[in-house]
Amino acid sequence: STLRVSFGKHLNRALQFGPECHAAVKRFTAFMTMPEVEARPELANADPSVVLELKDASFAWPAGTAAVKNLSVQLKKGELLVVAGPVGCGKSALLQALLGELTATSGTSGMRGRVSYAPQSPWIQAGTLRTNVELGSESDPKWYEQVVHACSLDVDAVQLGPKRHETE
Repeated sequence: STLRVSFGKHLNRALQFGPECHAAVKRFTAFMTMPEVEARPELANADPSVVLELKDASFAWPAGTAAVKNLSVQLKKGELLVVAGPVGCGKSALLQALLGELTATSGTSGMRGRVSYAPQSPWIQAGTLRTNVELGSESDPKWYEQVVHACSLDVDAVQLGPKRHETE
């Protein structure tokens, strides 16, 4: 009798979580079997203050379609480069090119030092707007309001309806 209850309980869990596990293993396998990204070319410029240099550089997506064309830029330590433009103009493509994730088709490019990139993929927990901002921290209304305002979420919260910050 105890064995039946235990088996039934675990069978239920296996049926519930089995497909999720299978999907996760498939995604993990696909990621782990991806080809290695080629190393970024080192910067040929002898000036140690130059950290990024592109000369008539063009890059293409894996399918061969042009992503960035004939770009020239030089960036030195301490300088700030702002990349701005409308949706679909190539801002993210430029960043992927600098990371070596796009194929260089012409020109030269190089970077000195280490680089990291956080893509525009939001991660949202199941829960309210408030729980997604606080992420388990102790509730501090003043801090919460500062964060919401700094991220321009106060306008979004109004659009969520009467529950606003408590909307799931």
